[in-house]
Amino acid sequence: NMFSLTFVVFLVCIYLMVQGRQDGIVTEAVVEGLDVLEVFQAISKFAFAYAGQFLYLEMMAEMKEPNDFPKSLVFAAAPYQLSMYVFMSTVGYYYLGENQPDLILQALPFNWTRVLASTLLF
Repeated sequence: NMFSLTFVVFLVCIYLMVQGRQDGIVTEAVVEGLDVLEVFQAISKFAFAYAGQFLYLEMMAEMKEPNDFPKSLVFAAAPYQLSMYVFMSTVGYYYLGENQPDLILQALPFNWTRVLASTLLF
């Protein structure tokens, strides 16, 4: 699963890099005219991104030594997730700016790249 997720992240990034940054892409550190609703919508996207954390309990239940789970989380899972999220969001925001879709796979065209990425994430 880790390898398929990594492949999909790099597939999307390579596609964006090959397409290049379009003219008129706007990237800002803080958007002007931001209201409270937009702030909460942005925060909810982070909550959605980490919604899969409930699987940790199931993974822990399947482990031979559940007491080793905190070590695997701290030294493997959390750094991997954080690095993938930061890498993908940085590349996506640089190339797509404020036009970046909620689901990054929507940046791919409807061809073999999206089919492959969707299949690997399923």
